[in-house]
Amino acid sequence: MYKKNLPLLMFFALFLNAFSLQAQQSKSVAQIKYKISNYKNPSVFKTRFGLTRFSADDKMLAVIGDDYRIVIYQTETGKLLQSIKYGGDGTTNFSFGADGKSVLMLNRVFSEIEIWDLETGKLLKKINERTVVSGLKKFLINNVERKGQGQEMGELPISPDGKSLLVARTDSRYDVVNLSDDTARFSLEQNSKTSETKDLLKILFVPGAATTRGFFRVSSAEYNAQGTRILLANGDKSPTLWDAENGKLISALEPQLSKVYDISFNHDGTLAATTDTKGVTKIWDAENGNLLSTIGTPKKRETAFGWSSQSEIIATLSSSEEGHFYNARTGKLLSSTGKTQINGLMFNPDGTLVATFAKKDRKLLGQIIRVADGKLIANLSRTVNEEHPLAIDWSKDGKFLAISSVEYVKIFNEKGELLQKLDQAVFPAQFSHDSKLLLTGGNNDDGFVWQIGEN
Repeated sequence: MYKKNLPLLMFFALFLNAFSLQAQQSKSVAQIKYKISNYKNPSVFKTRFGLTRFSADDKMLAVIGDDYRIVIYQTETGKLLQSIKYGGDGTTNFSFGADGKSVLMLNRVFSEIEIWDLETGKLLKKINERTVVSGLKKFLINNVERKGQGQEMGELPISPDGKSLLVARTDSRYDVVNLSDDTARFSLEQNSKTSETKDLLKILFVPGAATTRGFFRVSSAEYNAQGTRILLANGDKSPTLWDAENGKLISALEPQLSKVYDISFNHDGTLAATTDTKGVTKIWDAENGNLLSTIGTPKKRETAFGWSSQSEIIATLSSSEEGHFYNARTGKLLSSTGKTQINGLMFNPDGTLVATFAKKDRKLLGQIIRVADGKLIANLSRTVNEEHPLAIDWSKDGKFLAISSVEYVKIFNEKGELLQKLDQAVFPAQFSHDSKLLLTGGNNDDGFVWQIGEN
């Protein structure tokens, strides 16, 4: 009797298994909360950056809209709050003001920082930035920064308390400006030995020079998270460390082998990293500017790429396009991402894992790797003819990982299991600070706000 009904039982079992699998796949983690109709995707052809940005309290969100406008919405309802005309393809940076009542934008072409009132939509003030950068260099900077579809707007260097802004007056001078009245509290001056002629010759005759990370950056400056230190680099071989409260120079960091543009602080503000254009990264004590370790050589380049929330672990991208993890204070190599070439990586919120996105691998979008020992947690598989990923973002609670491209957004859990493919969504994609929402672009120049959570 049992043998006689075996084919029927097998068919029934397969049916139940298929039904169960279908039920599992239909269990979505993201549901559309609402669509943003006034939204424009980034475009390298129209020289338009991407922007998906939540305010610090998640009450507002900002995106790029029609006709070079930044559009502000109320996050909960999708109500339009303001539409602000920005400076065309020269606008490269956007930030919400700490007061929740204003937004700031940097226009690189006109060297102006604009501050707009969110309630009225009126321009409150303009703060002039650089005054001595040549038109040629502006052109080069603007075009190199726009290479690739994946370019997103950066944020402005505002102090953690929201009261001050670092304003580049020249390559050699930054002012710490009070946002309340535009007055300069003090100036930070550092000699600059950059050469526009050499830069131009290099872009013309050196293969790959135009896409070198940070090559045409004029200068950069940033606060540590505590607002006590400022790090400044402008192409000179000796970046400088400053006291952010009184503008006193703490240290002219000892000379590196070549120009320095890449700078960063760790999460607790005690360490600083600088990388020169030869790929040598140095770690400094942010209290006094003492050199703690040197990572990489011109033959084995190691460019600082990010800090773990476990504050003394730094990630680098090597010349072989692998991710390496070091104890920053000692320079000891802890682990690596392996032989798979990557375009980038991102630590999860507790700093124990990193997600990478692959550069050339046709079978991988990326991987999830344990930082402590380099153990592979999961391969994030890529289907045939699927576009390369452009960016990754962890939710702030560490439960979800979003990988985005010009064709899709995929959501994984921390184990690397694919939870959902958002076919209507495309790059860029950003989680809200409370991890409850995901803001994405759309494949028809629509934006989407997704409610996140297993249903």
